[in-house]
This record gives sequence, C-alpha cells and structure tokens, in this order.
Amino acid sequence: MKDVVHGFSILDREFFNYIIDHPLFQRLRNITQNSLANMVYPGLMHSRFEHSLGVAYSLGKAVENLANNTHKFEDTITSALKERFPSASETLMEATIAFIKELINELESKETIQSAILAGLMHDVGHLAWSHVFDYALESSWLGLERAHEQLTLLLSEALLHEEFCNKTEYNKKICTRALDLLNIAYRKEQKRNVCVAEICADGRQSNIREVANCILTKLLSSSVDIDRADYVIRDSIHSGVTFGIFDLERLYSSLVLALTVTENKNKPECIKFLIEPGILEKGVTTVENMLLGRLYMYSEVYLHDVVLAYNALAQKFITLLLNIAEDDRVCNDDDAGLTCEVINCMNIITELLREGKPVNEDHITCLGMLTDAQFKSLTWIFARERLLEKEFKAAPSLKQYFSNNVSQLAALIAVARAIAHRRHWHSFTLAGRGASKIVRKLRIDKYRDVRGRIDSYNNSAIFAALHWSGFKALGSILVVRRNDLLHPREIDEEVRALIARELKDKYYAKVFLAIFVPQELPPNIEDKLNKLEELFVNILHWREHKQKLRLSFSKLANIAATTVGIEVNSVRKQLENKLIETINKTWDVVKDLQSLYS
Repeated sequence: MKDVVHGFSILDREFFNYIIDHPLFQRLRNITQNSLANMVYPGLMHSRFEHSLGVAYSLGKAVENLANNTHKFEDTITSALKERFPSASETLMEATIAFIKELINELESKETIQSAILAGLMHDVGHLAWSHVFDYALESSWLGLERAHEQLTLLLSEALLHEEFCNKTEYNKKICTRALDLLNIAYRKEQKRNVCVAEICADGRQSNIREVANCILTKLLSSSVDIDRADYVIRDSIHSGVTFGIFDLERLYSSLVLALTVTENKNKPECIKFLIEPGILEKGVTTVENMLLGRLYMYSEVYLHDVVLAYNALAQKFITLLLNIAEDDRVCNDDDAGLTCEVINCMNIITELLREGKPVNEDHITCLGMLTDAQFKSLTWIFARERLLEKEFKAAPSLKQYFSNNVSQLAALIAVARAIAHRRHWHSFTLAGRGASKIVRKLRIDKYRDVRGRIDSYNNSAIFAALHWSGFKALGSILVVRRNDLLHPREIDEEVRALIARELKDKYYAKVFLAIFVPQELPPNIEDKLNKLEELFVNILHWREHKQKLRLSFSKLANIAATTVGIEVNSVRKQLENKLIETINKTWDVVKDLQSLYS
C-alpha cells in the first residue's frame, strides 16, 4: 500500500484478509484523527484507519531496527560488562551475556515483529466519533467513564483476535495472544508506570526474556519517543498543511538501540540487574530534538488552536447532552425511528459494554458502526435545521414527547448544533502559558473533577458554559547511548548539542479554555454579571477574549424549541431565562475557583 508518511509499506496479506477488512476495523475510516480540527485546518480529514496502518508498519520497522542496531554492539557490550564487573564469576558473566543475546534474538524473531505489528494495528480500534472528544464526553457525563477508548480497545481487540485468523494456526494463535498482552501492558492503569527490569543470577535464576521483550515493545508503542507519536506528528503536519512536525523518521529508526542501565544490587552480589528500554544513539539526538520541537509547535499551532478548542468544546457538549438524555429510558421506544433514537439506543448499548466489560456481540458491532463522525455530523444538521428536526420528531413520537417535557435540553442541543453546523463561535476566553500550566496541573491533581464537574454536570441548560483544559509535558525520559560507554546511557538534556531538550526540560505547556454561550437578547441584570465575568478574566486572569458572537437571539432559540415540539412560546422563554440565570451563577462560582487556583 502507498502511505503519505511511509511511502510504500508492506503488511502481511492475512492481516488484510482477517483483521483490516473486519467491520470493527473498517469503521475507523469514519473517525477523524483530530476531532473537529478540520474546521480550522480543512486538510485534517484523515482518519484513525490510516494512522493505525501507519503505526503498525512503523512499529514493525522500529522493532527490527532496534534489534539489528543493538546486535551490532554485542561484542562491545560484552567487553563493557567484563570491565564493569571484574570480580563477577565466570558463570554469572556468561549467563548475563547469554541473556542479552537471547533478548536481542527474541526481538529479532518474526513472531515478535508480527506481534508488534498486530498490536500497532489494534492500538486505536476503540475510538468513537470525533476521537478523544467522545472520551471527554463520557468522562464528564453522568457515566464518569475515564480513558474509555483504551478500555474499548482492549474489549474489541479481545473480540477481533479470537476470531478465524487467530485460530487458523498455532503460530497465529501465539502472535494474537502476544499482541493482546502488549495492549494490556500499554493500557492497564496499574502497569503503565512499570519499568523494564532484567535480573540475571549465577545460580541460573533470571528474568523472563519474553516479559522483558514485551515491556520494551510497549515502550516503543507508548513512551516519550514512541512510534504512535512519531506517526501522528508527521501525518498531521502533512495533512494540516504546516511543516512544523515533519522530521527524518528513517534517521530515527537507524538511531534506535537498547539502553542498558546497570543498577546497584548490593543485596544480591551474585546477580546483575539492568533497567532496559529503547534509547537512541548519539547520532539521533538532532532527529529527536526535531521531533520534540515539531510536536511542541503542532500543539501550540494546531491541536491547541483556540478555535479548534472551541469546536471540540461544542462537540463534547453535544455528545454529553445526548449521553445524559440517553440515561432516561423514556426517550425512545421500540417503535421510534430516526437517526437520533438509533444513536441514543446505540450509546446505551456501548456504554453498558464499557461499564460491564461483556464479550462483544453482533449488536455491539452494529452500534459501533453508528457511533462515527458521519452520524454525529448528520445529527448536528438535524438539530440545526427546523424542518429536519420536525421530520425527526414525526419518526420518533416518544422523542418529541420527551423534549416537550424537557425543553431546555432541546434548546441546548439546538444551540450547540447550530454553532457547529453554521460555524458560529461562543464568547470564549483562553489562558495559555505559565498561568495555564499552573491551573492545569492543579486541576489534574486534585480539583479537576470538582471544578469542571460544576459546569459539566449542569447539562440541562440551554445557555451554558464549557470549561476545557489541555496540556502536555514537553519532554519525558529519553535515553542517549554513547558508543564508548554503552552501559551508562544518559538523559537527552545532558547531551552538549541537545539545546532544545534542555530548554524543554520540566516544562509543561497548557491552555485553559472557557466558552460561554451568550445570546444577543438577555434577561434583565444578566448583562452586568457577564461584564463582571469578562472583567475578571481580562484584568485578573489575563484571558484573551474572542468577540465573535453566536448569531442566534434568545427569543429565536425559544421560538425554535417551542415550535418543534408544539408548545406555548412564552412558557419556554421563561424556562430558558431561569436556566440562563442559574448557569451564569454557576459560571461565576467556577471563575472564582479558577482565580484561587491561579493566585
């Protein structure tokens, strides 16, 4: 196949016949890589499908290069070990050297490389509509599900890797089982912080080579310089039309090597203990710095672009509203048709799968095909246009009845859908830099649920605020291996020529984003509170204001909501005014919390 990042890339034909062509994998064609970033960068229309193919190919190539490059240094490693442990017994030294050679051979084996490729293929299979936006919605809704796409990836991989392909031969069964092991190591919370440790003793005891190799493979899939990140930084850069993220991937491959760090083992003098993880040779420092700088600029200019954050906030609010509506069993019944009821029913089926971890069945596969970008984009158009919404209510009488009793929820969906479909923006305030990093760190550690929850839990309001934060650590642990000192790798920021790494060390880049939906016509006394809110952000928190208003008057919103469900307009208007007042008060409380975090 021909890929924009890797050129001609080759994957095993059986992967296509049994894995890639499966409906669970093909659905990734309909899930964009970068949520609603294409509203700002129109070229960012590529999908999780091509990214997954790219990671699979790239991971296989990285493992092969890592093993081959380390293999070239076997004799040098042997000499270094004898020099480092002059008093070690001959038995211990022979066992240690044999272990390292077996580990390299294990990494070079076809089974290991094919298992890594399979894990790379499956690593994003659990993503739902608008990628990470759906994750954030599941977390902020009544469900409170964290890291949902990782959990769903494990469930879907379990289903996919127990079908015909994996049972075809004993070899296939081995690589499928191992690929699942890799994904479990990468995505299980309790295993994420594990380091790769190898211990070899003179009496024959030693670490399991397969387990150490698996740990190394997961580091290649998810770490500071991982193949997943390398692929998406280049791919997103190409598709967005910017050049920040393009770096020499082939040079990175050729620089990969095992970093062996000897640790003190005073309690067991008859044993040698290593920390082992993927590292880079000195020649790769410039390439890695290029990648680090490219990733930094992709975040600042693309992923954390203010308008991208605004649209992602809108999309998250839209999904969260639907999830909270879906909680009520009376919304849709078996006789209701229409896309809204189909999506709501499928949301319930998939969230039940996530909560209970049941085996994946045909109903799940069908519903996963519904929870894609195309369906949710269609939903925004339905709620954004009165005629389409009226048709939807004709097909689903129970849905119409539900919204007749919950008009504020309908008004909220209409407001968000129009903002997305018609490219309108909210009032929004964005804090970036050190101030944002400080707030994000505190939100992540202790007050995140408390502060964001106060806004996100208030999902019935037609007039509401949406708080988002996003950030990333610019530099994690990256080990550089010097040819003349193979057993003492050091952090990249200690290298003389690593100017960028030293600058990025201990830096955390973030943005805090608050969007407030403000119609043009407001009830009395509300405008004063909004002015105070704006003054607080601009003068105290140094927030930048974006002045583009959503062109939808308060009265018009009330009229639309009332007309579509056939109830009296004035009662709707009063209900929405009350919701507006409550929301402004809640937003005011959150602003004061943010002020205390910032100070």
